[in-house]
Amino acid sequence: MCGLQQLQIPLIGKHVFILHQQTIRPQLGEQLYQLGKGKLKNLAVCSPCAGILLLEGLLSDPGGLGCINMALLRMRAPQGANATEIEKKIKRGNALRQGSAWRGFLGSRWFLVLLLVVVLMSGGRCGSTSLWTASRGELVSPHPRIYSVPCSEDYNNHKRYPGCTPQKCGRAVTDSIVTREEAETLKRLAERGLALAGSEGGASILDLHSGALSMGKQDVRGRIQAVIAETFGLDPALMFLTKPTFFSRINSTIAQTQHDEYWHPHIDKVTYGSFDYTSLLYLSDYGSDFSGGRFIFMDPNGNRTVEPRAGRVSFFSSGTENLHRVEKVSWGTRFAITVSFTCDPAHAIADPPCPKCGFWGGVGGHHSSVAPTNPAERRKKRKRDFTPAV
Repeated sequence: MCGLQQLQIPLIGKHVFILHQQTIRPQLGEQLYQLGKGKLKNLAVCSPCAGILLLEGLLSDPGGLGCINMALLRMRAPQGANATEIEKKIKRGNALRQGSAWRGFLGSRWFLVLLLVVVLMSGGRCGSTSLWTASRGELVSPHPRIYSVPCSEDYNNHKRYPGCTPQKCGRAVTDSIVTREEAETLKRLAERGLALAGSEGGASILDLHSGALSMGKQDVRGRIQAVIAETFGLDPALMFLTKPTFFSRINSTIAQTQHDEYWHPHIDKVTYGSFDYTSLLYLSDYGSDFSGGRFIFMDPNGNRTVEPRAGRVSFFSSGTENLHRVEKVSWGTRFAITVSFTCDPAHAIADPPCPKCGFWGGVGGHHSSVAPTNPAERRKKRKRDFTPAV
């Protein structure tokens, strides 16, 4: 299904329509997408199946109403000798509306209402083009939600390790292996550490060792490793924690350097050749602790979105098959932990015993076990540690 988990369409001022669990026919989405792309300045969702989300661009380009209006009129327009002339008239009408964008926007509130009715009346299924998502409001448990994709050729450029190197690729989400209470404990650790070594540019990371993910008998890192191994058919004993593994904190502060620009699309195995599997443990909730900051898998036929939820774990094979990005955070603060695994023992991080590691509960090994207090050293550390995989 092309589920619109929560689509907010601002009309004027405080007037907002909110659609929950509605669907659209793929034909409608396709036509809106094809006719609308390039017409709106802020087209955020590039997917035929989610063509209705073109409405997200209306605030920055009110004249975009014309292109969507034309899409629906084309659907109703007669075909034949007069069709071209009718389309020309529609285009001339749209040009006049765009000449007085806000006046046209105010006068077209009726059209948005009509479009909402069209969406509500559309109950079709999208079949193979449905968007794979995990919304903040749903509980993905007890089994992971898995989306399989063909493996890329990235792994052929590295030594292969039987029992670990990806034979099948994809991504998955689960809410069943880390509790919200455990996520809150880890979030407090992140807040205390990043208070000493955080960036001034909106994106901060704190490199950590696996000990920070062990709380008494509750080995969070081990649970993440086990679910990855089970999902991809691996021997967990052949998977090794690798660096960078880190806490991340993202807020809406303007980026000060390129190292703060976390939102660019990237591929983990291209950035770090040792990566074979990447996981993210979210420590805060999308929609209540922050807005924006969703994790977007960028596939050829559309985006797949994961909305963070405290305790949620998202994991995926690290190759080109999982090109991804993170949305800019617009308000609030997003906390997460990135935990990465390699199949190459040479790139493994050791797990030293740490009976008394202070409030970190076992952070050690890397230079981040004790955060530098000198501002110049903190800046050097941020540049050294930065990675866009948040």
